[in-house]
Amino acid sequence: MRLSMLMRMAGLLSREAIFRSMAEVRGFRGDGRLSVKSVLRASSINKAFLTLVFSALSSGIALTAKFMPIASWSYASDSITIAVYMLVSFFIVLSTGLPLLTSIVSSNATRTLASMPISERCISWANALAFIRMYDAPLAALILPFPIVFGVLKGCPHVIPLLLLFSVVNFMLAFSCMVLLTKVFYSKVASWEGGTSGRSFARGLMTALWGLGVFGSAIVVNVLVSKSIEITSVIFRSQSLFTAMSAAYPFSMGFLTSTLTAELSSGGMLPYLVIQALASCLYTLLAFVGFRWSVEALMDMCMEPPAAAIKGGVRLSIKPSKSRAAAFLKRDLKSLTRSPSQAFVVALPVVIGVMVFLVSKPGLPLNLVSGSSIMVSVMGILSFLSPYVLGSDASATSFTQTLPIRLGEVLFSKSLLILALNAASMVIVVPVIWAYSSMSLDAALCIALSFPSVMAGVLVEYYVLAVISGVGVTSLNVALSLAKVIPSVLAGIVVSSSPYMLMLSLVTLRWDPEPSWAVSMIYSLAVLYINRRAVLSLGLPRPQRGGEEVAS
Repeated sequence: MRLSMLMRMAGLLSREAIFRSMAEVRGFRGDGRLSVKSVLRASSINKAFLTLVFSALSSGIALTAKFMPIASWSYASDSITIAVYMLVSFFIVLSTGLPLLTSIVSSNATRTLASMPISERCISWANALAFIRMYDAPLAALILPFPIVFGVLKGCPHVIPLLLLFSVVNFMLAFSCMVLLTKVFYSKVASWEGGTSGRSFARGLMTALWGLGVFGSAIVVNVLVSKSIEITSVIFRSQSLFTAMSAAYPFSMGFLTSTLTAELSSGGMLPYLVIQALASCLYTLLAFVGFRWSVEALMDMCMEPPAAAIKGGVRLSIKPSKSRAAAFLKRDLKSLTRSPSQAFVVALPVVIGVMVFLVSKPGLPLNLVSGSSIMVSVMGILSFLSPYVLGSDASATSFTQTLPIRLGEVLFSKSLLILALNAASMVIVVPVIWAYSSMSLDAALCIALSFPSVMAGVLVEYYVLAVISGVGVTSLNVALSLAKVIPSVLAGIVVSSSPYMLMLSLVTLRWDPEPSWAVSMIYSLAVLYINRRAVLSLGLPRPQRGGEEVAS
């Protein structure tokens, strides 16, 4: 089959997967043609937004190599910059591509091709191309700007083709890891169903370990950025460590490319150049082999999707409980761990603990400034991931129509789940601070202030989504609605971090830490109360007319 026909087939599959994944959470009614146009228009807006963000990010990393070098030696600075770019793009493709890949598998759109006179090889490539069609413009914006800007600023246009090749190899490896993580999730993690507490604990542990695989590259990027100067000095002062890093991914590609932009003595660098070239060739070969395997594995999952991948294939019910909030909390947690596009949130507490470990200094207690900066970073991460929790269960709103349950109770349970993630993060953060640094009263005050701040930020995010964006609390597909999610996330970050800003402002005005914290806590509780009342004043979503959304 010709490439043009494969691309047309991939375009049909991608549009079908987008519409089905959006229709499952929105429940379209009325004219189907208007529904399709509405979904495709929203997808186009989301793609344009991602393209703008990715192009700015890719170009910005290249600009740092020229105007804000990590080290005075250009070879070291360029090598680390290229490695950071490849790891950042790897994590971006992995985290933003998982929801799209999940929508292709769960939409069950590929099985319609099985009855047609099309070979399995063509169907498998059509699935892979469907993912690329859903991700084409943002992917190009992530891959193309960095090599071009880096080569032009360095005055070395001959490195552009090599960087483009390494960027494509990086995408292939990320795509292979994405398919592998999806396959492992459906076959090993989501299959652990059962009513016993032991199986539930084992499933939760496996989900957390699986989520660490998703966040792995992000943790490495955090290490490189936060400890860039120390890492650079250690690598290039130790001959054995430099040899090991020359064979590690993606440093081998960064070192190899930097030899074309820096003046080096060829005699002393020749053994390292051989190691870097061989390692880069090995990773390139591994990328092509892994990409071919992932194409076949994706076809297997699409043709015979696991029960956990099919919406409605796993029944979730509210079991009798003394507390409605506790019953909803358990149900939301189970729903969150049913999809690989959302289950990585479970590993968030461990990631936050690693982040605090990286920024803490040995033997120095955290003061209000450093403690507040850490907590504001945690607030930002939770604000970004809270839409996944808010939209993890598309059927939760129906309880308010068929059962004597208020919409505020549904919302409160989802807010409690995010609060539980914050509490789990603090359970890990406190021992890290205690062992690696030293616990102080200021650190304890900063941690205590985070709980009402998190709740207030989550509630204001819901309010923005429901009123301004016209999206209900549970009818949300984050992967295809980023243009609507970003304003709510920004509002959540502002609200959740405002108590810390107030506390730091009062300390700057020479207030004592304890009164400053007390005023900030009262302010945070007041904001939480106001946001809760505002959210509870929202009514139920109105029926949709003609496939178009009507704001609640």
